[in-house]
Amino acid sequence: MARVLAASTLKPRFQYRQEEVEAGMAAWFSGAPEEWEKWRRVYRKSGVGRRHSVIAAERVFAGASLEERNAFYAEMFIQLGAQAVSQVLSAAGWLPSEFHTFITVSCTGFMIPSVEAYISNLLGFPRSIRRLPITELGCAAGAMALGFAADLVEARPAAGGRRPDKALLLAAEFPSLNFQVDDRSPAHLVSSALFGDGVAAVVVGPEPESGGTGTEKGRRLGPRIRGRRSHLFPDSHHYMGFDLRSSGFHIILAREIPELVRGSLAELVGAFLEDQGWRKEEVRWWILHPGGEKILLGIAEVLALPEERLEPSRQVLREWGNTSSAAVLMVLERVLPQAQKGDRGLLLAFGPGFSLEMAALEW
Repeated sequence: MARVLAASTLKPRFQYRQEEVEAGMAAWFSGAPEEWEKWRRVYRKSGVGRRHSVIAAERVFAGASLEERNAFYAEMFIQLGAQAVSQVLSAAGWLPSEFHTFITVSCTGFMIPSVEAYISNLLGFPRSIRRLPITELGCAAGAMALGFAADLVEARPAAGGRRPDKALLLAAEFPSLNFQVDDRSPAHLVSSALFGDGVAAVVVGPEPESGGTGTEKGRRLGPRIRGRRSHLFPDSHHYMGFDLRSSGFHIILAREIPELVRGSLAELVGAFLEDQGWRKEEVRWWILHPGGEKILLGIAEVLALPEERLEPSRQVLREWGNTSSAAVLMVLERVLPQAQKGDRGLLLAFGPGFSLEMAALEW
């Protein structure tokens, strides 16, 4: 059974408190102060304390062409992605030669060749590395990619350490590059109150005793990825996503999403846990995608979760904002050093489709 062996996050260069972002938005709304006062409340109820960005605030509000945005996106993905991968590998002394699969996820830009081709050349990954870029799953992509990594690790049982036995997952999102200076739609304004830039890397590998290379010895074992499940809600493809225009990515967020989640989440989670042979009360760690304070409260209410179960997700929301596909992996990183042998966790994220991704974790 595949395990999470390590997780690491990387902060982009610029960091802004939510109050600083509000000041920038107030200036952007300078011709309509009454309208801004209405939206200021959204910022202050978002649960976000600070966010990170690959560009300075003045460049966010200056705007740019799609060509300029995407070129810088590719530059940052290669640069910061390579740093994040080097960071997670060096922490455990792993070598690139120990990996058979390299999965990358991002929805805030686009590049061909995909980024793992560049990073593989920079860091010396095997020429036989299997590359899987995932570009269109939004906030759910990190959770889904974790399941794909587990599938691929379990499909390639190690042969006494004589061949690569691990999968690498890299998520990088730079929504600051997609701020649209001419878009004052509710969806764009809500997203501008929540989203931040961030990078996360995760290593998934086999049970050490089943043929690992030995570099895991002496490390605290992460959780087994015991089960995973996707759920695509019917006729909901128009609820969340991006509208690609000549100016770049314009976000789509339907008002019906909270109602859809409330109507079916308890049943979907209950059925998944039942298939694992678990009761909800046995799940200690709820690794929830921090889409916003309102979303977290809604999940907690529907699932009847104690307030303290939200804290790892709230910490990431306060310190990073919603970093899309990377966010739930950042929550996982927070949980790893706290969890104890025998603990159980449920990782959960929503994304375009409209879809739900779940993974059952067991330490």
